[in-house]
Parts: sequence; C-alpha cells; structure tokens
Amino acid sequence: MKARATDLHKQLSEGADFKKLAKEHSEDPGSAQLGGDMGFFGKGKTPDPAYEDAMFGLKNVGDISEPVLSAFGYHIIKLDEIREQQAKPFEEVKSELIAEYKQGITDRLYFDLSDKLTNLAYEVPDSLEDAAGGTGLEIKSTELFAKSGGKGIAANPKVIAAAFSDDVLKNRYNSEPIEIAENHVVVVRIKEQQDAKLKTLEEVKDQIKTHIITEKAQQRTAEVGKNIIEQLAKGEATPEAAAKIANVEWKKAGELKRTDRTIDSNIVQKAFRMIKPAEGKPSFDGTQLANGYAVIGVNKVTNGDPDKIEEAKRVTLARNLGGIMGESAFYSFLQDLKGASSIVVNEDNL
Repeated sequence: MKARATDLHKQLSEGADFKKLAKEHSEDPGSAQLGGDMGFFGKGKTPDPAYEDAMFGLKNVGDISEPVLSAFGYHIIKLDEIREQQAKPFEEVKSELIAEYKQGITDRLYFDLSDKLTNLAYEVPDSLEDAAGGTGLEIKSTELFAKSGGKGIAANPKVIAAAFSDDVLKNRYNSEPIEIAENHVVVVRIKEQQDAKLKTLEEVKDQIKTHIITEKAQQRTAEVGKNIIEQLAKGEATPEAAAKIANVEWKKAGELKRTDRTIDSNIVQKAFRMIKPAEGKPSFDGTQLANGYAVIGVNKVTNGDPDKIEEAKRVTLARNLGGIMGESAFYSFLQDLKGASSIVVNEDNL
C-alpha cells in the first residue's frame, strides 16, 4: 500500500492530474467518483488525527501532501480551496450564546452533584440515606422485578444488570452510578429480595389462555395469508377479490421508500427484500406481524437516481462510505498481520 501511494505521489509531483488518478486508484468508492473530493473539513471534524495534521499542514491552494498513514490506510491530500472562518454578528449568535451559557452552568451543577452522589454512595455503601441527605435527592423504590425487568427504571438493562450483580444482590452494597439518560444517573441498592418460585396454575391460567389463543390466531392468519399469496401468484384472483373472500382489507400503499414510516416497518422491510416483479406481473409474498399477517404485493421497483442527490449529501455519503471501507480495510490489514505473526504465550507471566 505504501509503495503504491509513493508511486502515485511521484506521478502527481511530475504533473499528473489529481482527479484522474483519484478516479482510477482511490479505494474510497464515494470520493473516487468525485475525483477525490472530500468536501470541506474544519479542525476536529476530519476522519483521523494523522489525516487532520497532514491536511492542515498544507498552506497554499494546490499543495499536495506526502503519503500519510491513518487508521483507514494511506492518503494523498490536495488542498483545493481554503475558506476562512466567518465571525457572525453578536445579535445573530446572542440567543445561542445565552443557551450555551445556561447549558454550561447546568452541566457544571449536574457534574458536581453527580460527583458528590458517587462519593457519598461509595463512602457509606450500606445505605442511601447519607447520599440522599448530602445531595438533597429523594430515595425512590421500584416494585419487585425479575431479571427480565420491571416498570420504570427497572426496565433499563443497566439498572437490571446492577441490581442482580454480586455487589448489590449478595453483598448488599450500593451500586456504582448508572447513567440511564443524558445528565441522569441513579444509584441503586436492594430494599427487598424474594426467591424465585413457580406460580400456581390459578395465577397463570389467564396468561396461558391468552398465549394459546394468540398462537392459534397467528397460525390461522398465516394460513389464510399464504393461501391468498398462492391464489395471487397463480393469477386465480385479483388482490381485491381475494381480500374480499377472506374478509380482510386490501390497502394500496403507493410508492414507498426504505425509510417510510407510514405503515408497519416489517411490511416495508419485507417489500424491499422481495423479488423484483416482471413487467406487468406483480410479485407477492407475506410476513408475520405482531397483530396478524400481511400479504404484500410489489408492482414496480424504481431505482434511485444518484444524479438527483444534492452535492452536500453526496459528499457526506462519500465520506461515510470511505469510513466504512477504511475500517474494513484496516480490520483486514490487522487480520493479515495476526495471520503472519508468531505469537508465544508465556504462561509463567500470566
């Protein structure tokens, strides 16, 4: 890779066209189509520190960097344009500055309080009284919950893991602070523990009944749905006629995109995995839903037009694709290194 980058750099220094070489040799599928154009970057916004150092080391428009190694491989960077940062008038940024100032105060208060909570919960590990008293926070209790979770914060996987950890469950210590949302941490401890036990038939009979009815209903709707699909595939009925016979509704969704949220996402995902229909002959398939079964018909597939993508989005997509390809190449590179290396484990030092 380095030899190839060095050779390309030599060609550029001899007057070769950067865009042409980028289109022919770049392994970044997005920017390669644009002649290596990665768009504008500000400091701290580049894909890799080494890349950033090399890019901001270029001083004049037209300068080309030496080959630089980043986590994504070797790069040769050409500086096409420099945009100076423009300072906005105070009135334009006044509300933004006030919001940032208030947020800064809020963040500092939060971190101070969070730090105090952490220290107090650690210093007195067998109670939350001191932590609550020292921070002015309220001690709240959840309902009893199992490892499958419960209501409120007891549904949070982090809280469940902490509650059933040895420190909290067996040793009866306070937990470490748990971040359950942005600027929201909790410390948990056991208030009451009940051993697991089998429920009586009387306690679970309604749940069993509901489960059996739901299971049978799903099986039946799937059978009806698959029968409709078979009729449609053979051309024995139109979608409207088949739906009427089965006493169900046939809805026309119109054109859908992968990101469409107007109908059940399971239907959208299934539709985009179905066989592309032949001209004038729809393809049909089905999928199980939480509340039934959906029969899906696809009449036409319209391919996306890359030329209609806005330039800004195109550059962003190119950058994202470059990152994905770079990570993949870096991982493959590491695997090759591991495969070619001899590793000796000295068990005496373990």
